[in-house]
Amino acid sequence: MPVRSAVAVLVFFATIQVSSVTAQQFTKRELGITTSIIPNDRIGATTDSGIGARFSYNFTSSLAVETEANYYLTGTSQRGLLSGGRAISLLAGPKAGIRKRKFGIFFKSRFGVLTFSNVFNTAALSDLYSTSRKTHAAMDLGGVAELYPTSRLVLRLDVGQLLVRYGDSTLLVFPLGNGLSAEERTDGFVVSPWHIAVGASYRLGSLQTIVESETGPSRVQFGVQYTLQTLQRDVLVTRDESAIGGWLTYNLNRHFGFDAAASFFPREMRFVSFQQGGQMIQALAGVRWGVRRDHWGVFAKFRPGVQIYTLASGFDFRQLLDPHQNLPTFVNLAFDTGGIFELYTSRHTMFRFDAGDTQIHFRKRHFLDDKGNPFTVGGETHPSIQLTVGFGLRF
Repeated sequence: MPVRSAVAVLVFFATIQVSSVTAQQFTKRELGITTSIIPNDRIGATTDSGIGARFSYNFTSSLAVETEANYYLTGTSQRGLLSGGRAISLLAGPKAGIRKRKFGIFFKSRFGVLTFSNVFNTAALSDLYSTSRKTHAAMDLGGVAELYPTSRLVLRLDVGQLLVRYGDSTLLVFPLGNGLSAEERTDGFVVSPWHIAVGASYRLGSLQTIVESETGPSRVQFGVQYTLQTLQRDVLVTRDESAIGGWLTYNLNRHFGFDAAASFFPREMRFVSFQQGGQMIQALAGVRWGVRRDHWGVFAKFRPGVQIYTLASGFDFRQLLDPHQNLPTFVNLAFDTGGIFELYTSRHTMFRFDAGDTQIHFRKRHFLDDKGNPFTVGGETHPSIQLTVGFGLRF
């Protein structure tokens, strides 16, 4: 799913010819309504659909910041520890791209929350009917297509992912009487359902035309970076892992370039499982496509690579209790999709901000149990939320 989404955004940008100077009509403020769906955004197979409102503030014809609120009418009577009832999303973030006279194509990255109204109230352990609201961090990542049938009206289609970080280690206690109780525990995870919206906006205030120059790129860009990756570490916990590393970009022209990065995550996970454990090392390399202005640039990226775990379970369980057994390093595939925002602070210095979904494919493994019988652990793919900030040089 994220691979198809990223490729679609790259193709959008690649098929549009951008002149070196753009002068498109716009207003500073836009107010709109929207209707959206989020398929399978809960633990079950619920598809939420709802209505909402959006406010956009345009700094230029190609760069804006947006806020959006959606109320999902579908709801569910089922209460859980993480979701239940009706959902509300609150999101805010930048939108940047290409605006022509009759249409525009943009990339968006918005941060906020997804909150549910009818969740078990873990603070009221003696009342099984008591409910509370449960709120989870979310990031809306994708593309926007706009049509301008008149000078004031904007018709809009949003397609992307809503990455949601559900909380982990929530505990609920059921009193059974006679001093006995039962416990229910749920573990956190990250989901990345589609988020599709259709809407209309009205341009407020006076119409403006600002000429934006598009400068040529530096051929080589490189720098240091800090990365925060929210991912599931085995089946027991979802963690926010920090890393340090570096990145390198080679620009073929003002729109297209090759991009690579490497990061080291120093925190060690002492619980070793079949496909991960220990510390993490991430290496990614791929392509990016976007638009560039005098002082900033925005790009969609697609970077395959690997996520390496320094420890994993051995292949032979007959050595499970051997303190001298050699636990292998295990390499899983990774696919990083999302967006890059660059701020050019001088001729040779810059800041870089990445937001994306790094899908990790945990490969299938074959083992021997404690009696020497073979068994297989199947492969699976999990999304993760990855945010990066970096400082670099360009030449």
